[in-house]
Amino acid sequence: MTVDTRCKIIGAARAASLVEDARGAGRDILLLTGYFDPLLAAHAERVSELRASGQDRLLMVLVRTPEEPLMPAEARAELVAALSGVDYVVVDEERSVELLHLLKPEEVIDDEAADGKRRREFMSRVRSRNAA
Repeated sequence: MTVDTRCKIIGAARAASLVEDARGAGRDILLLTGYFDPLLAAHAERVSELRASGQDRLLMVLVRTPEEPLMPAEARAELVAALSGVDYVVVDEERSVELLHLLKPEEVIDDEAADGKRRREFMSRVRSRNAA
């Protein structure tokens, strides 16, 4: 059976509604922010760790855009949505503070700095292999 994970990509209004429903069911909200540009094994491992640390939490990912992105935000969102540990994905290219206030997560994990480092290391490896 094939599952279209794009249904996990939602807008801000739908995210707020789902968060409210989850809270009503007694679930906490964990919000992970990052670039996922490109999506690497380290991202999948991070999501897996977060999922294991709180099985009953709603794990929502905000896909943000770095300077000079390699891939469009929607493509990155589709890849992140395909990770089994992710419940929902919201594209947040404007880094909306209002979105954080709307969702009011119990925990926010800002992975953007780590993501920037992962990206630089990845790009460095690609350049060094191409130069050889």
